[in-house]
Amino acid sequence: MRFLRPRAALWLLTALLAACASQPPTTDSEQGWSVHRAQLELTDHWTLQGKLALRTTDRSESATVVWSQSGDETNLRLTGPLGTGATRVTSDGKTMQVNSDGRSQRFDISSPAAIAASTGFNLPIKALPFWVRGLPAPQPPETDLVLDQGRLLSFSQGGWQVSYPAYGNADGLPLPTRVTLESADTRARLVIRRWQLETDQ
Repeated sequence: MRFLRPRAALWLLTALLAACASQPPTTDSEQGWSVHRAQLELTDHWTLQGKLALRTTDRSESATVVWSQSGDETNLRLTGPLGTGATRVTSDGKTMQVNSDGRSQRFDISSPAAIAASTGFNLPIKALPFWVRGLPAPQPPETDLVLDQGRLLSFSQGGWQVSYPAYGNADGLPLPTRVTLESADTRARLVIRRWQLETDQ
């Protein structure tokens, strides 16, 4: 059996210690978030029921919402106070169709610029199916993550601040029951009363 020479052994030990020192230790919360994030990424077939409030610099609206998501396919039903103003929104991730009061409109949502040009609003439409689950969207990179017990409390992405004041439990998976979105001129608040996860996909 060959042994390392003292000088070689010392060099190897120094290299190992330097490598360990260059990587900050992972906290329990970060490890928990890594596991939880992987679970959320696999959970892309679901339905939620709740209430949405939207406020911009020149208007304020609220509606009850039933939102079903199946992969990239979105189906939303929005109803105003006392059941008035029912609106149905469907999307395939590239276009969005809005049916309301017997009228139908189709919008291009393939990019933030297309969303702004089509709707007049700088809304994070493609990110919302991720954000409501307590999960950053794939792009752009998220920043300022705040974690607690493996769950996401807040982060910034694409000019929006996303916060989760409360969580509940859906089939053993922690999911948000309150979501707050804020940008320079828009604030949205979603209160989720019920989550239903589709397990037969």
